Amino acid sequence: MEDIIKITLGDWQYNAGIVGMYNILKHSGKDIIEFTSNYVKGENKENVNSNFEICFPIEYLDNFANDYFDYLIDTYINQISYGKIVGFKVDAENIIDIEDEDFSDGKIVEAVEKINKYIKNCLHYYIKSASYKAALELIPNSDVLVKEIIEIKAIKISKKNKPSISEIKNICNKLVKVINSLEGPAYRKYIGGKNVIYSLIKRNWDKVSVLNAQVKEKDILKEFENYFVFPTIEYMKTDKAKYKYNCFLCDSKIKDMNNNLSFLTNTGFDVARKSSHIWNFQNDIAICDVCKLVYACMPAGFVYGFDKGVFINSNLNIKALTHVNSKLKNNVLEGFNNSKKSMTYKGVVEAIISEKNNQIIKYELSDVQVVFFENDKYIFSILSETILNVIYESRTQLNYIKNGSFVENKKYYYLYEEVLKRLLNNQNLFSLTNRLMHYYISNKRSCFFSLTSLECILRVNLNYLKGVGLMSELNNKDISTIRNYGWHVRMGYDSKGAVKKIDGISYSMLNALKTSNVNAFMDLLIRCYMYIGKEIPKKFIECLSTEEEFKTIGYAFILGFNGVNFEKNEEKDNNKLSVEE
Repeated sequence: MEDIIKITLGDWQYNAGIVGMYNILKHSGKDIIEFTSNYVKGENKENVNSNFEICFPIEYLDNFANDYFDYLIDTYINQISYGKIVGFKVDAENIIDIEDEDFSDGKIVEAVEKINKYIKNCLHYYIKSASYKAALELIPNSDVLVKEIIEIKAIKISKKNKPSISEIKNICNKLVKVINSLEGPAYRKYIGGKNVIYSLIKRNWDKVSVLNAQVKEKDILKEFENYFVFPTIEYMKTDKAKYKYNCFLCDSKIKDMNNNLSFLTNTGFDVARKSSHIWNFQNDIAICDVCKLVYACMPAGFVYGFDKGVFINSNLNIKALTHVNSKLKNNVLEGFNNSKKSMTYKGVVEAIISEKNNQIIKYELSDVQVVFFENDKYIFSILSETILNVIYESRTQLNYIKNGSFVENKKYYYLYEEVLKRLLNNQNLFSLTNRLMHYYISNKRSCFFSLTSLECILRVNLNYLKGVGLMSELNNKDISTIRNYGWHVRMGYDSKGAVKKIDGISYSMLNALKTSNVNAFMDLLIRCYMYIGKEIPKKFIECLSTEEEFKTIGYAFILGFNGVNFEKNEEKDNNKLSVEE
């Protein structure tokens, strides 16, 4: 019998599972011999030259299902519906604490609207859903609480009939009472467990155990133990000398080929039904029960915010892997809780940049794989040293645009996320700049950013082009110079009462830049200077040697050309940027 479980690095999914298992055990208060290949029970040995495995006693798997769900519920309580339900307790108590004489008509309306919205769109909505009903069936006497919840009705309010303060507080007292019951361990375990199964776990694995529609065991904790945990314990206790197969991942001896990767989302396939996917129709991929349990921990290894997930496969060693993903988790979840915005890309960058001077992180971040989960699929990026340097050098500009956003097809997009997404995919920012300028000119109501934000993006792009060797001559001072040229041309149009012509000219210039049509852009530029009776600065001619230089100075000119009191009103913004020119 083996009484110590040793887990070594593998593929990116397996590594995500390792981070997940590490997080689960740490969260439950268990100590792990984290970064050594020589584990002696009862001693805390560490071999700094061998950082490729974690070790822990098999006893740690006792009650592992509880630890697994506790970690996911506690970590993502603010993102699941159960958290929304119990989270209203603070609001209800605040309303109760308001003194009667402080209740103005406006506060009464505000309180009633908040209470009614919670009752209709949250409490009643979720408590009647199929997943909640399935969870409540596992909790003794839950029907009494459900009846009590259903009996809580929304408060009637109209211009002629406003509810009394006592009625409002009475409803709040009832809400606090039922929320206190819902905060009980059984409700948290089963309702919260159902939440994380369908909102988190299903993203990484599916169709087995608690996600098998035909499963007989309805208790999610028992089912998880029966499918993942108990087989692992049994496997560790079994003599494997006579086993003739080997685990595809760790090469341990296995009895048969029954455990495969078909349960992993967007990865495995049913080897029985799709044998044509296999070489010579013979499956040679099977894993041991320990590896199956590690894969099951993937949801705890990824970090999720809104509809996105992210995992950094920094696989130099397990210490680097767990350290950078721990920092990532803190950044993403802190950003989510504070701003309620999608912060996955920002979290990746800050997890790295904030540790740039750390000696451990310094050597580990050369060509690191980052895996994003978006729109029900995995997206892979490589963080090269070049891109990391670009991001680090652009940290001031990136910090400036972190709150900027725009609306497209009724969906919000955040400037920081869009910029980082392109940089991590090794793409320049010209198309994004063009798109944002079009929106800024044509539909300012959908744009929640300033022209200075666009200039920041242009400067980030300049750093990128220099970093990948596509730009050498231009610098940030040139962008400011060309932008000012655009501003002075605008002033010339303003003096002639022709500001309304600027939008049409800008559209034509943007189209010329988008299609890399130098002749069309220069023709428009010449007409602008002829109209105001001034000579074209030589700087324009000097910056036309490459397509990248042409586009950079073109967008810089349009920035100034569309600036409203650009020099005065945005002087403070430019001072905040503190860009070395």
